[in-house]
Amino acid sequence: MLDKDTITRPVVEAALEMIGQSPHDRESEKYLELIRPREYECLAAAAMENVECGNSAVLAAPFIREFGDEAWLQRTQAAYEAKNAATYVRLGLLRREHHADVHPAQGSGTGRR
Repeated sequence: MLDKDTITRPVVEAALEMIGQSPHDRESEKYLELIRPREYECLAAAAMENVECGNSAVLAAPFIREFGDEAWLQRTQAAYEAKNAATYVRLGLLRREHHADVHPAQGSGTGRR
């Protein structure tokens, strides 16, 4: 399990303070433009390292912007398919669970997720 906040919180809080923001800010334009993209890059890199080592990676983060970006979905799928890994998405919405396979890798045959 790779949780975005666990992986990035200390660095994010320090970065926010360095740019004059509250360490708890997650809504300002400065956070959204300067820091949030780097948080998700860190999470994606940690996930890919796990996959490259033959491990499964479960990512916990609100990928709200990313899921609305078809190009991001395609790039992400392609990156994991290149490593012979499948991609699955599980969405938790208002206490109701919705399960969806989003762009599963075809023919991976590895059983890895």
